[in-house]
Amino acid sequence: MSEVQKIIQSIVLPIQLSEDVFLLLGKKRRIPDFDLMIRHLPEELRAYLDPNATASSGGTRTYLLPLIEGRLRIRIEEQAIVEIAEIEY
Repeated sequence: MSEVQKIIQSIVLPIQLSEDVFLLLGKKRRIPDFDLMIRHLPEELRAYLDPNATASSGGTRTYLLPLIEGRLRIRIEEQAIVEIAEIEY
């Protein structure tokens, strides 16, 4: 089991996100400000994120954040992170 997986298992979900994390796009679509969203993650997990890469969409309400090795899949429902998973290459 990787260190990232150990950290993920220790996280208590859901993680409530503050309203300022979301940007309004049009009248209804809200997208997260990734920098603000990442600040809600534990510091130990943030240390594994690749600061030189960009995040991408992984589907409806799911986002892929680049790790130094692999990716982190985060799923958001309402105003909370409800799933965090490591995706290895």
